[in-house]
Amino acid sequence: MAKTKCSTASYTVEYGLCFNDANPTRVLDKLEKIAISIYNDVLGEGLKRLHKVQHDPAYKTAFKEYRKLMEKKKDDLSEEEKEIRKQLLDIMNKACEQYRFTEYDLHEYVKAAKHHFHDQLGINECQKLATRAYKALVKLRNGVASKVNFKSRYRDLISIENKSNVTGIRFDRESLCVVYKKHRFPIRIKRNDQYAMQALQDKVKYVRLVPKKIKGKVKWYAQLVFEGIPPKKNNHVYGSDDMTTGLDIGVSTVAVVNENTAQLTELAPECKADERKIRILSRKMDRSRRATNPENYNADGTVKKGRLTWNKSKSYQKTASKLSSLHRKARVKRKQSHETLANQIIAMSTDIRVEQMSFRGLQKRSKKTTQKKSGKNNSKKRYGKTIENRAPVALLSIIDRKLSYVGRKLKKIDTYRVKASQYNPLTGNNQKKELKDRMIELAPGVIVQRDMLSAYVISHTDKSLKKIRKRECRDNFERYKELQDRQIEQMKKENQLRWYIS
Repeated sequence: MAKTKCSTASYTVEYGLCFNDANPTRVLDKLEKIAISIYNDVLGEGLKRLHKVQHDPAYKTAFKEYRKLMEKKKDDLSEEEKEIRKQLLDIMNKACEQYRFTEYDLHEYVKAAKHHFHDQLGINECQKLATRAYKALVKLRNGVASKVNFKSRYRDLISIENKSNVTGIRFDRESLCVVYKKHRFPIRIKRNDQYAMQALQDKVKYVRLVPKKIKGKVKWYAQLVFEGIPPKKNNHVYGSDDMTTGLDIGVSTVAVVNENTAQLTELAPECKADERKIRILSRKMDRSRRATNPENYNADGTVKKGRLTWNKSKSYQKTASKLSSLHRKARVKRKQSHETLANQIIAMSTDIRVEQMSFRGLQKRSKKTTQKKSGKNNSKKRYGKTIENRAPVALLSIIDRKLSYVGRKLKKIDTYRVKASQYNPLTGNNQKKELKDRMIELAPGVIVQRDMLSAYVISHTDKSLKKIRKRECRDNFERYKELQDRQIEQMKKENQLRWYIS
């Protein structure tokens, strides 16, 4: 019988690594190059097998029918369609097994591949790399990704992780060292970091070695994956389950409403300065690239099609290093800001609800060409850059992770049935609104902010998450209006999010 995967709760804490003459950093640098070679080898073999699967007649027919059924919502499928979907899935799985395109087949393949590197990496570490390659190939098979990327030994970095803390790369609790063969790398703990010290009391599931490029140099960190839930910090408070909090999250803002709060907050406002610097450096790199490789561009400035060779000047490489450092800093600031905001939201209540929303669709360019009244074409750009800079999905995943520590989860309402952004609590009717309208009039003299109103309606959904409690929503509206007006007045004084409240 196959072993089942461990389903116990876990959390990760990152520690810096210390090096000396006996345990130099080049040991891990060499190990990383081997890991990249193994990953690329498995990815290449997996592509060959996937090619055979996708050209199998039975698989091609079943996949087309399966994609049609997947376009429908699960609740809208009839029992007959559900049965057909299962049969199609079985046909597709049999084709994958026939051509040995499964995760465990790639695990078997990597056993032979690892011996070419004189057993520098253990079998568990190699199989984790194979799993990573398999997940990338599954995205390609399902149409989520258009291609897979092989890693360069000279430019790219890759993390290395184990499956357990018994053999291979492991953590020794007594010496507080990460052990790899005869080498021992002590972890670095700050003197006042009580959280990092308390975490070491829990059982270590496995170790992940992570390289990061900081100021042009590669530094190594150890991410210890502990069993259980993280130690509770003194300033972390969880609210009660009696009060419901509604979230209306956009591409750059989030509205939070419950019985005692109505607020509209900008996502990761600390990243604004970094975003401007990133734009400047990106334009500088583009100018350098065009000046160094004029033969790769057409007369209209577009890049020529086909395989091209790109020359990179020293100035370009220095600018690329600065840009990479800025992206890393912005990523750290964004995560810290999301963690802080998530703690504030969870401190209100643990019954948190949000609309189901596909941000992937908002990232893509529009396919249709539309025109303005003047006759000019509208831009096809949408919100890809804003979503990348503000990462709204990351905030939701952080809230969901923190709720899981107390046995709760983020509740997602049925967007299509509730229609929170269209609902009028005073009349009980739905009314469509244009995207540009942020302040709307529900009744003569009753003006509300659209995002906060949507969060208010979401907080008044029933247990099924498919209907609005209309009577309560109407009765509590005066209290919400008072909280909203107070928040808008405060935002005007502080000159925040003017476009959203005018």
